[in-house]
Parts: sequence; C-alpha cells; structure tokens
Amino acid sequence: MENTYEIRYGRAVRIGVVVAFTIAAATGAFFRFGAAYGISAGLDLTNVRHAHTHLMHFAWVTPALFLLINVRLSQWTKRPAPGLSVLSTVAALVLGLVSYLPFLFVGYAPLDLGFASMPPSVVIAGLNMLAWYGYVVGYLQHTKGIDRPLFVSLFDAALLFMVLASLGAWGISIIVSLRLEGILWPTAMTHLFLDYFSEGWLLFGVLGLAAYGIPIPENKQKIAAAALWMLIAGTAVSFLLGMPKSLVSAPAQVLARIGGSMMAVGLVAMLLILWRSATGAWRVPFSFLVIKVVGLFIVSVTPLIWWSELFGERILYIHANLLGFVSLGIFAAFATVWPQSDTGARLWMNRAVILVVLSLVPLTSFWPSALRGPWMIYAVAWVALGPVIAGLYFLTSVRRAVPAAKRTPPGPFEDAV
Repeated sequence: MENTYEIRYGRAVRIGVVVAFTIAAATGAFFRFGAAYGISAGLDLTNVRHAHTHLMHFAWVTPALFLLINVRLSQWTKRPAPGLSVLSTVAALVLGLVSYLPFLFVGYAPLDLGFASMPPSVVIAGLNMLAWYGYVVGYLQHTKGIDRPLFVSLFDAALLFMVLASLGAWGISIIVSLRLEGILWPTAMTHLFLDYFSEGWLLFGVLGLAAYGIPIPENKQKIAAAALWMLIAGTAVSFLLGMPKSLVSAPAQVLARIGGSMMAVGLVAMLLILWRSATGAWRVPFSFLVIKVVGLFIVSVTPLIWWSELFGERILYIHANLLGFVSLGIFAAFATVWPQSDTGARLWMNRAVILVVLSLVPLTSFWPSALRGPWMIYAVAWVALGPVIAGLYFLTSVRRAVPAAKRTPPGPFEDAV
C-alpha cells in the first residue's frame, strides 16, 4: 500500500533541495559578478562564497542523497524508510536552508547572544550535523540484516565518511575553544572535514546511486570489492594532498600520493564496471568523473606538483567533481527514480554545467598566455547564470509530474500532485 506520508514529504524534499541548489547557484553567480564587476550590494564577498558553499553542501547534496538513499533502500528491502530517516532528511534540508542568511550576512563572525558570543551560522551547522547522526541511526535500522550488494556497500562507506567528516568539524570547534596555537591541527581538521565530505560522503553516495540495480557478474565481483577497498583506503589519507606542503612531512606526502593513486585506480575500476550497464542519464556525470580521475592521477604521481599549490586547477577539479559528477549525478538519479519528471530540464542542466566547467579552463596554468585577458573573469560570471536558469526549469518539471494514480507500481517517496 502506498505510503502517503512518504509521498508528500518525499516530493517536498525533492522540490526543497532543487530550490536550495538554485539559490546556491544564484549566490555563486553573484559572487562571480562581484569579482568581475566590483558589485557587492553591501555584502562581504567572502561571506557570499561561504553561503554558496554551505547551501550546496548542507541543503542540496546532503538531503538529496538522504532522500535518494531512502528510496533505493525502500525499493531493495520492500520496507518503507524508518521515520527517523525521513525526519532527519527533512531536518537536514530545513536547517541547511536556515543557515543560509547567517552565512550570507555575518559569515563566521560571532554575535553576542547574551549568555555567550558565537557565530549563529556555526550553531545552525552544528544542529545540521546532529540531523546527520539521526539519519545514520535510521539507515542502520533500514539496512539491518539485509544483503549488501555493491550499491549498499557504497552507501555504507559514504555514511562512514560523512560521520568522520563531522568529527573534523567538531575538532575545529574544540581547537578554537581551547585556543591552541599553531596552524597544523586547525588546517588538518579543516581538510579532514572538507575532503572526507566531498571525496568520501558525496563520492561514495553518488556512486552508490549509480550502482543501484546493476548486476555485477560473478567474475567481476572480486574486482568490485577490491576497487571499493582501494577507494576507502585511498580516501582515508588523500586529504593530506590538500594541505599546504610545508605542513606535511615527507613520509606523509608519500602516503598522500599513494592514497591519491589508489583512489584513481579504484575509480577506474568502478567506471569500467558501471559504465556499460548505467542508463544514458549517467553518461555525462561519469564523463566528469573521468576528469576527476585524470586530475587525481596527475597530482599523485608527479613529484613536482602539490595539490594545494595549484589554484586554477583546483577550482576546475572541484567544480568538475562537485558540480559535474555529484550534482549532475543527483539529477541523473532523480531521472531514474522519477522518470515521469525527466523532461528537457536535465539536459539543459547538463549543458549549463558543461559550460561552467569549460569557463574555468582559462584560469588554469595550461591555458596559453597569449589567450589570457580580462574576458576570462567576465565569461566565468555570465556562464554561471546557466545552472540558475536550468534549476528554475527543473522546478517546473517537478510540478508537472504525472499523478501517482496513473503510475504502477508506486514506490516509497514517489511523486504526487
């Protein structure tokens, strides 16, 4: 029997996360216009950048992954998602949205609350992470005693890294409260959070969505398991690549490069397993994953290159990863779970993101000097409007979804009008 509670809130979360994506994309575009034309509207552009990043992380990709994992597990187990999983998904979305204005207007600046002085944005972000923990508990309830094919194992790894990433965030708070001197530990905790979140939680989570329903031949199951463990081991240490080289000892640098190489090899194996069987909606996200693999491999095996020292290349890599693979991967998962709302909006989103990533190529060191000029920063700003427009278009496709009564069979978190 169809669960109307899941229908109602599943659709609301889907609309909510796309709204968050669109606002975050608009904020990122405003930041780029501010950098290009000196426009700030009285805002600190650093705070604008923080608001953009946190909205993307906390109100777009995380609750979207929570929702999609709930859907796939419900379809696999034939059981509805636990109430705690549903509640945590909604709470993560709401708190992520609520944190937007504090990040936009005050950033990390503390406000006097009478009993204490603290940044309201950080307080809300902390509450958001409590919702993450609630989701993990619901996930453990949902997966208790079930078989663990590749997609479930990827979800397991994703949530493990999400929890580990949150420990990095708490570590930063502890270091600040204890007023510890030096920059090593604050820097390490920051990169632990950022890299375990993006290279762990988001990467494994979206790979799990891509792997759902794809049968792994018996002769490739050992390869898939080895690739998964290589990815886990590599991700555990590759965050060191993002730290300033002066803070990383020589042995740790070698370890970081080994970790990056293991990630690259593991991702190649995953791509070989998933590419042929994946639906067409996943082709573009996988193409961006290839860019990620190439970047990881080059940085890991080239002795004279250190990741934190490459500014333009890092910006290109981050957007190819988080916007190209992760965000387009989530839209691809929407298309496979709710095909009735997969209109031309997803195709326009693909095109918009491709243009955004291409606009960042001139910022890299391998772009010819003769072709550089002020036009680059203006192009980056105007092209950034593409995902905003595509996000608005995508919202209209959700609203035009086919009524649940016309679809068979209904599933958890199915769309309803």
